[in-house]
Amino acid sequence: MRKLYILVAMLYCGVATSFVSGREDIVAQTNGYVSSREWSFRPVTMQNPALGSTRDLEQYNLYFNLAGDVATVHLPVEWVSMSIFTEEFTVAIENYSATFVADDYWRILFTFEYNSEQWAVEVAAEPTTGKVELAMVTRQGTMRYIGSFWKLF
Repeated sequence: MRKLYILVAMLYCGVATSFVSGREDIVAQTNGYVSSREWSFRPVTMQNPALGSTRDLEQYNLYFNLAGDVATVHLPVEWVSMSIFTEEFTVAIENYSATFVADDYWRILFTFEYNSEQWAVEVAAEPTTGKVELAMVTRQGTMRYIGSFWKLF
């Protein structure tokens, strides 16, 4: 019974409603980024699933920016236990699609060509948590990044 009184007091004081409002803000932001096709993905971890290890990315200058049909990429890739930090490059994207999946997340797919190689990108964005997973797939393998969307500057 005491817990019920505390919950009622929190609701009355607005504590619980601010939490709900914060969650609604995250949902609105994520949905806005997806619908506008203008976002900056900032990773905090990366993984090459074939190698298994996950690395923390403490370098804040890493990003995958999308502005309409153009992507600007500055992300590390790791093939055969060797890190390769990409230089920033800008490419035109193709085959863009965004679908809201029944499990309540956005699935964004598109492709681009870089250095005569085709890359496929898959993004899973969870509006309720703000968590975003970006996977880049090429002939050499797959790289996965976990992070969040930010406003494109």
